[in-house]
Amino acid sequence: MYGRAGVPVESVGYVVTHGTGTRLGDPIEINALVEAFGKESERHGFCALTSTKPNIGHTQAASGLVSVMALALAMRREVIPPSIHCDELSDYVRWEESPFFVNREAR
Repeated sequence: MYGRAGVPVESVGYVVTHGTGTRLGDPIEINALVEAFGKESERHGFCALTSTKPNIGHTQAASGLVSVMALALAMRREVIPPSIHCDELSDYVRWEESPFFVNREAR
């Protein structure tokens, strides 16, 4: 997928996730991203993940728009914001084999 577009997967350093905060939903989302990225790279832990939902709540109508705004602000300020309230990582995701990490501090 990335090769066809001419974009090296390692050049993607930040993904804003939906992040429902549920025990089942989040691992499904992350594992789908791992599958999409994992076939293109052998590297691990290079792409930051955040979710805006812990910051604003789970307002369904605004969740997509807020995520786009958060991404635009991160790009403008050149700072990846932290995901708050993520004290424990899901054990349904093999983080050590994943290209992702949950961003817990401003970078």
